[in-house]
Amino acid sequence: MRFFGKYYPIKATIKRIESLSAHADQKELLDWMGNIKNRLENVFLIHGEPTTLDGFRVKIKNTFNWQVTIPKLTDVEKVML
Repeated sequence: MRFFGKYYPIKATIKRIESLSAHADQKELLDWMGNIKNRLENVFLIHGEPTTLDGFRVKIKNTFNWQVTIPKLTDVEKVML
């Protein structure tokens, strides 16, 4: 492999992944959230397409009545530790 004009040997193999995703879908996430005992102050959705995130935001709000935020890249949230 050539990197910045210098050649390097490749010490890797290529593996085939048979699935597109290894994380939970919305139903599985809602089921998991249903096991949370305390009311959450805010849920932040940070991964996904905008329309899908907004639909999930509505489902969480309607199911648990939790505050849900989809932050923008420039948003800043103060967190107390």
